[in-house]
Parts: sequence; C-alpha cells; structure tokens
Amino acid sequence: MTALGNELQAIVDEHNDQTTGVALCSHYEGAAIYVVSPSDDVRQSIAGVASKFPDLQVITRTTTASISQLFAAGTKVLKSPDIQGLVMGVSPDMHSGGLHITVARDKWPLSANEKRRIDDAVEAINGSRLPLTYEQGGTAVLD
Repeated sequence: MTALGNELQAIVDEHNDQTTGVALCSHYEGAAIYVVSPSDDVRQSIAGVASKFPDLQVITRTTTASISQLFAAGTKVLKSPDIQGLVMGVSPDMHSGGLHITVARDKWPLSANEKRRIDDAVEAINGSRLPLTYEQGGTAVLD
C-alpha cells in the first residue's frame, strides 16, 4: 500500500498544476488520486502505476483546483488586507479542491457578511470561487 501511495504521490509532485493529492484507503483496498483536468500524460502515468498493483484499487477523483493553485491562493488570502483579523490560517483541501480556513477565535462564529468577505477575497485572488470550509482557531499550549 505504501509503495502505491508513494508512486501516485510522485505523479502529484511532478504534475502539481494538474493534481491535488493522494489519499490511501482506510480499508487497505487502494488509493485515490485527486486531479484537475489531467493531461493524457498524467492519465497514462496513473494507469501505469495502477497496472503495477493489480490487487489494489486506484481511483481517480476530479477536484476544483490543483495543489499549486491552492497554495498560491492560500498564501495570497493570508496577505489580503480585506480579511485581516478574520483569518489565522489557510490550508488546501485536496478532497474538494478548495481551501480550509482557520478563523480567529474572537471572530467565531463568522457572520454571513464575514463569510461573504472571505469568499469574495478568495474569488478575487483565484479568479473563481473555491469550496471553503471553516474552523475556529485557537492557541495551543505545550506542557
């Protein structure tokens, strides 16, 4: 299973403008690779990996945006003056091809207007809307 995941991840690493990530199945049946409009080369690479592991499933799932696009959008979102003070962190969500937004504790829960501000900022940065999920941020204390 690890070898399958590593080979699919190598495709993601090489083609991060067409892929988002790899998830291993919790039942050890195979893996999923998340793609955005993959080229024939990427499709052939995935098929080649799948043929090396005939006892495991390789599922190709389509998402909204590539990992390179999500990292670029997330970096710009964090620097956006339109949402300063609202957003503490941003991470890519490979399953949806969107962004996971960590919201400042004192701004939680977000109002509809605050969500719209974040969504509008992401759209302005990305050129189109992305799926967004939110969670409350906090402070970690290490003992």
